[in-house]
Amino acid sequence: DFSGSGVEDGSATRHLDKYQDRLASLERRQISSDVIELTQKEYEEHVSQLSADLDRAWANDERVGSLKIAIQLAKLLADTNNPQFYPTVFVLVTDVLDRFGDMVFKRLKFKAEEAINEAAGTASSKKKFTLGDDFTANEIPASAKDTCRNWFYKSACIRELLPRVYVEIALFKCYRFLTTDADMPAILTRLGSIIRGIGDPLVSCYARTYLVVVGKEVSPQQTQHVIVLLQDILFSFSVLREEHMVSEMKKGKITEKAYIYLLSP
Repeated sequence: DFSGSGVEDGSATRHLDKYQDRLASLERRQISSDVIELTQKEYEEHVSQLSADLDRAWANDERVGSLKIAIQLAKLLADTNNPQFYPTVFVLVTDVLDRFGDMVFKRLKFKAEEAINEAAGTASSKKKFTLGDDFTANEIPASAKDTCRNWFYKSACIRELLPRVYVEIALFKCYRFLTTDADMPAILTRLGSIIRGIGDPLVSCYARTYLVVVGKEVSPQQTQHVIVLLQDILFSFSVLREEHMVSEMKKGKITEKAYIYLLSP
């Protein structure tokens, strides 16, 4: 029974003091050049620790804790103090976010199959119904759809733009429980529009890259949004020689040529 998790049933009754303390500690460990200049290995260790925390929280049925750790991971991608490390951090973080998305997807699939078997009286049978890889939203029971909506509702309530976008993209494949292929272009276009609110060229470029990669995996026939995303990336080049960006590059000890190289994920 996974009720009371605060995500799947919309409640917030589960006690998460342990994780609240842990996440508060992580909040204080800001990765900033003002505090300490982290090496690439230290970045990797930090992501690895969060990844282990995610596995532990999920295994302990702490859905709220799992979501909060996913948010912490996505927040790492807002840090450009060491731009030369950004591609590595992006790969490390999105690998874990992909796994988080898979966890939620498999959980929703299990919930749907459980509800279908209970309704058919085959819950205790050896020949239980399982959803095929090509299942559609029409096959999904209302209870599983409600659980899926709660996940997207919680992700929509994330206050900061960057983690909100990354978590929804990580959960993108879960839209299959709610919508048809015909609805995917509108969702992809909406997410692409939201990314325009990210001002940093490096951060926004990689966010668009993640959307393209996940979109291609889930709905490969949809390509119209990719052209718009490319146009947005090209537009972001126009700010590279503005005063604040020149200052950022100096702060990050990186030349314009090297910075532009980073914009080719």
